[in-house]
Amino acid sequence: MTNPPHLSLRVPEPEFRPAGLSPDAARAAGHTIKSATFPLTANGRAMTLDAEDGFVRIVARADNHAVLGLQAVGQGVSELSAGFALALEMGARLEDIAATAHVHPTLGECLREAALVALGHGLLECTRLIRLRNSAPEFRRAGKAFCPFTITGVENVP
Repeated sequence: MTNPPHLSLRVPEPEFRPAGLSPDAARAAGHTIKSATFPLTANGRAMTLDAEDGFVRIVARADNHAVLGLQAVGQGVSELSAGFALALEMGARLEDIAATAHVHPTLGECLREAALVALGHGLLECTRLIRLRNSAPEFRRAGKAFCPFTITGVENVP
């Protein structure tokens, strides 16, 4: 019996986890896409870890919502790698991810929230958090008010 090989991972700072196609690569491949980015600043777990710099982005086909790619940047996002790989391997659609329960508070919630935003939902909860956060005196004094959404609607590729 032999020992299995030891696998290791080098983790850059900030962590970056790409899986599948980026928005630019999806467009270059001829896809019409829906893409949405959910900020870690609106995630409860990231707040408790004081690790709010970063985002989770989801890229999907506009016609059938099949997930083409996922990207994440920020502290702890390497923990999302397995979920990203599973979503791509199973051929998940935005609706599949949005309908899947994600434990609160975890960074994994960002994947579901990004899918909801891409489907035109999810903004209410995040907007509530942003308003609450921006109203905090320490953020007003520090000039740290933010509106961190990046939403790309249906985009046609010639």
